[in-house]
Amino acid sequence: MEEGPFQPQINKKSQGIERDFNSIHQDTSRRMQQKQQYDKLMSKKPRVAANQINSASDKVINDKFDQDFKLTSVELGLIGANQAQNIDNLNKFQVTCSQLSQIFLVMGFVSPVAQEEEQLMLADIWSQLGGDREGQGVVSLGSCKNFLRAIQ
Repeated sequence: MEEGPFQPQINKKSQGIERDFNSIHQDTSRRMQQKQQYDKLMSKKPRVAANQINSASDKVINDKFDQDFKLTSVELGLIGANQAQNIDNLNKFQVTCSQLSQIFLVMGFVSPVAQEEEQLMLADIWSQLGGDREGQGVVSLGSCKNFLRAIQ
């Protein structure tokens, strides 16, 4: 069955209506102007996501991050399992540059197949945390945690 292009069927009652094309044009212009005004108004309003983070959800996110960070620290041997239970001051624990890289990897902040960009970024982070450019020395575990919390 071969069909041609679409041919709309016009209702018999509609065929008899006289159309004033000037008023149709004015109506179209009015609607377009209203839409532009609405779009302009909406672009000025600050948009708030429906799932906006409030203080309660912020606490849940922070608690989850703290738990993940403790587990990662124990897994990598940076702190003992018994120390993780009542850890108050992470600044007394020190990490090397390679341990910092492992923390980033285990917590999913960098990919296992680190690209050159990521390695340069980690070196930059290391120096921002107080380590030297050669990757020697140590920085506090607390500084690492605070940095990761800020970028999560």
